[in-house]
Amino acid sequence: LFERSINCNRKVKLQIANRFCGIICLPLAVTLFKSLYYSCSMNAENAHNPYHDYQKARQLARQFEAMLAKTHTCFFSVDNFEYLLDYYQQHEIDNKKALLVLDYAIQQYPYSSQFHLKKVQLLVEDNQYQKALKYLHTCPILLIDNNEVAALEADIYCGLGRYSLALQKLRCLLLRSHSNEKADVYLFTADLFDNLGQPTKAYRFIKHALKIAPCHEGALERMAGLVSELGKQDEAIRIYHHLLDQNPYCHLVWYNLGTAYMEIGLYEKAIDAYEFVPAILEDDEDAYRNIAICYMALEEYKLAENYFLLAMEYGEPDDEIWLLLGRCAMALGNYQQAIQYAYKAELLATEPEEALFLQAQGYEKEFAYTAALQYCKKALQIQPNNVQYLDYLAQLYTKMDLHKQVEGVYAQIVAIQPKNLQAWYNLAFWHYDFHNWQSCYQVIQ
Repeated sequence: LFERSINCNRKVKLQIANRFCGIICLPLAVTLFKSLYYSCSMNAENAHNPYHDYQKARQLARQFEAMLAKTHTCFFSVDNFEYLLDYYQQHEIDNKKALLVLDYAIQQYPYSSQFHLKKVQLLVEDNQYQKALKYLHTCPILLIDNNEVAALEADIYCGLGRYSLALQKLRCLLLRSHSNEKADVYLFTADLFDNLGQPTKAYRFIKHALKIAPCHEGALERMAGLVSELGKQDEAIRIYHHLLDQNPYCHLVWYNLGTAYMEIGLYEKAIDAYEFVPAILEDDEDAYRNIAICYMALEEYKLAENYFLLAMEYGEPDDEIWLLLGRCAMALGNYQQAIQYAYKAELLATEPEEALFLQAQGYEKEFAYTAALQYCKKALQIQPNNVQYLDYLAQLYTKMDLHKQVEGVYAQIVAIQPKNLQAWYNLAFWHYDFHNWQSCYQVIQ
């Protein structure tokens, strides 16, 4: 444990040091605490000030804009051009300004391969594949056949839909890549097959990538999606356990393991796996959120609510999390709290019908039937053919003794879903309760 901890991040190292203190292994604990102290000191000395970078980039952008306005050339260093590129890519909607910066950079530094490559990358980002390919094939400095150029060329061929040429490039790239580079090539190939609608082949190449790089972020993210799509959770669970045997501190593997367990309904095991994620990477909001969803599935609503609130401490709250909190509050009988959560979800949602319906349910539980009716109708304005909302509306009308309206709602449901047997029963029983024997008989028929 001590040998493994030396290469861990600071949080894990601190936890292990405290554990050594607890079992009175003081020499090992002292060594780890010293290691922590020196790493913190080094970080403080080498700390980068992002605000300083931003201010510098802004000043450079002003100089560049002034140069464009006065149509005279200023000299920028390579580093300053890179600052400008980062600034425009972050603050402009498209890459036009960034490409303009690159044109000037290439004029000043015509033999800088990094600027030429960056230009091709930006053209690819803008889906200007033909222009990118032409530039790649005509720029003398890029005619040198290296791995980065070959990968870009394969990317362009994918964008143009020329998949056989892209595969050919990737095969050549795979043969000459070093072992640590092969994982990226396998991932690229997997994406290509996924674009071709062949997820099984994509899944196979992702597994190859993970054999080389067990904690490859891109491969693990793609693995999770393909496992869900292909239903290969059982196989994936075995793979994830094998990867964790090699590196137990990879938070993405723990996250994927939790997701695989959750997808097959093993919620307790999913929670156990997810809880390792914040132990390694504390601010992982998604892990806390998924733990909460698992507790909801287990009907442990108070625990679910606590984890949702914890997730909100590490990320921006969205309409989904407010809605799930509202459902937890409803299950716990905190109806006013549920209404408040649902209202917050409504404010953030682009399609707020679920939040409106939850508010209707909360008001109904508080016996405020008029308010419940109002919110239910608002939800139906967005989804007029939602049978769940219509059925709930009929129940509200019944509680409010608006019996004639009940008949209209049940008739609307059977018109929307003529094979919904329960809806026909509901309509028949409504006629029966009011002694409309002939209509009841016709509905039954």
